[in-house]
Amino acid sequence: MANDLVSAALRYAELGYPVFPCAPAGERPLVARGFHEATNDLEQIERWWKEHPQANIGLPTAGLVVLDLDRRNNPWPTDTDQAADLASAGAIAVTPHGGRHILFRRPEGKAWKCSTGKLAPGVWR
Repeated sequence: MANDLVSAALRYAELGYPVFPCAPAGERPLVARGFHEATNDLEQIERWWKEHPQANIGLPTAGLVVLDLDRRNNPWPTDTDQAADLASAGAIAVTPHGGRHILFRRPEGKAWKCSTGKLAPGVWR
């Protein structure tokens, strides 16, 4: 699992998403300045995960739209074509409790706020 986490952190960084280490299976940052220390520097990421091999991956959400699908058995989206489109359009992370986060870069000029339950039950933006 630890190798999977550092590999995923490095992959996010390669895709342009800065990352930082968080407590295993949690959201508490393991670096003093939290998301302010997020980086794409592959060597720094490797150092962090060498020190904290079970660290969860944190990403600052500024400039992103994150669809948060709660619960492992959340059926949304129910349309298989729509699910395939979502899977190919953004990065997907499995949360510690079995939900999913689907990450997209926010379009210029958009400043959407949280829309809990407006897309579908158990789906947050």
